[in-house]
Amino acid sequence: MASHTVKTQRDSLVILSSNVVSRAISFRTPQRPITAGLVDETCTLAAELLTATRSARTPLEKSEARKMTRLLADSAGKELTFHLADEVFRPPTVKEQARVFRQLIARHGIPIYLKPHQRIMMRVGVLASHIFPDIVMPAITEKSLATPNASFSPAKTIISPATSPHEIT
Repeated sequence: MASHTVKTQRDSLVILSSNVVSRAISFRTPQRPITAGLVDETCTLAAELLTATRSARTPLEKSEARKMTRLLADSAGKELTFHLADEVFRPPTVKEQARVFRQLIARHGIPIYLKPHQRIMMRVGVLASHIFPDIVMPAITEKSLATPNASFSPAKTIISPATSPHEIT
């Protein structure tokens, strides 16, 4: 029953979005310059769309949104997440990946945006990566790929020989 409700909410959102887009397209024409009324109407449409979008989110999407909010408030966590994506998955061996992973955690700390059990698992991963990099690093990679809206993903980081390490396509 819950999935039917979500589908109905999503269908309603699609219809509302279509209406908003149709109305937005007709907003500004050469015959209709930007005015305070047009700005107010645009803001009203944006608020309607935001409200509809928020009401149609699944529990998983809500959880991910809260996680993203925590990430954005955690500057050290943001930096670590960037460096994980930028540095950890590039070395050719899991031993080198584990070494870089440990160095980044030592430099930036365990992110506070993670939930308590995730922080514990990251600590365990840091310790275990000394002895079992062949188990730990694939698990970290898998977890990053399995996370919806993952902040980093080695599958999305493609480096061509012609680009520098900072030019990711």
